[in-house]
Amino acid sequence: MPIVLLLRMALNALDGMLARQLQMQSQLGTYLNELGDMVSDLFLCLPFAIEFPWSIGFVCVLSLFSEIAGILAAAIGKKRRYDGPMGKSDRAFCLGVIGFFMAFGWMNDLWAVLIFGFLSFLLSLTIFFRIKNALISDQ
Repeated sequence: MPIVLLLRMALNALDGMLARQLQMQSQLGTYLNELGDMVSDLFLCLPFAIEFPWSIGFVCVLSLFSEIAGILAAAIGKKRRYDGPMGKSDRAFCLGVIGFFMAFGWMNDLWAVLIFGFLSFLLSLTIFFRIKNALISDQ
């Protein structure tokens, strides 16, 4: 799983970089990129849902909300927000590390509640910062 997450992030960055460099950005591409990111986030949470359904559930919902909060900045005439502390790359890294721990049996219910609870807190901060910074920014 950590390898898949790293590959996903690398391909996502490469896709965006190529679109900008070759001036191939489009409105449809923006929709497909954002929706694809959200769908892939949900699918990346599925393996954790088998073992820790309630703990990861909040992380999944807040991950979607954080992406939507970033996208909605464009709806009010601002640039898309990527504020942290728990952006897409951060989530991928954390889920990869957690997946690694699970593979070796180093994750139990207590650790899952604590870690996923902390990730939920960081995601809540991310949502707050994305909304706040979109509202106060000039662009």
